[in-house]
Amino acid sequence: YDSVPNTPGADDNASAVAVMLAVARCVGSRSDVAYVAFNGEECGLVGSHEFVEKMSGDMKRLEQVHVLEMVGYRDRRPDSQRNPLPIVQTPTTGDFLGIVANHVGLVEQIIRQAGCIDVPVVGLAIPEGMPLAAINQWSPHLLRSDHACFWEKNIPAVMWTDTSEFRNPHYHQPTDTPDTLDYEFMAEVGKLLASVVCQG
Repeated sequence: YDSVPNTPGADDNASAVAVMLAVARCVGSRSDVAYVAFNGEECGLVGSHEFVEKMSGDMKRLEQVHVLEMVGYRDRRPDSQRNPLPIVQTPTTGDFLGIVANHVGLVEQIIRQAGCIDVPVVGLAIPEGMPLAAINQWSPHLLRSDHACFWEKNIPAVMWTDTSEFRNPHYHQPTDTPDTLDYEFMAEVGKLLASVVCQG
């Protein structure tokens, strides 16, 4: 779903849709939770831009948004992880889930609940109210997914990621196939997200 041409898009971005559907099945239908899959992310975030611009009614009062980016690739070998944020120290083994939010409370909540899973979680909180232009100058790849449209409106939003091309050599390649994914990793991500949604 929402892949680029000439790639099956297993991690980018079927992994995220699969985890979202699994969480939806686990959490179920609730009046305070919406499950949304955006298209057009690879074409300038057009799906999420339109969603944010046309929000109405209860949707205008979103308390928190969780955007699953690529969440299906894990590599337990040493030095399998490149650092996506050189000014922040990150692990060098690509076995962790990265979370980035524009709200420190959301990062803290997820980190607290991460004890329920068997995957390390590394979190980064962007200073609240920091303009997108400043984030873009500091680290432009932090704005390449659908969470950026919510950040622009100062809506608390988290990007959940396996760090894409900083770990996964199949990013935007014909080799981004289902057999390269780590389904246990995806299940742990889903377990954590379901926990956060149910307690959020």
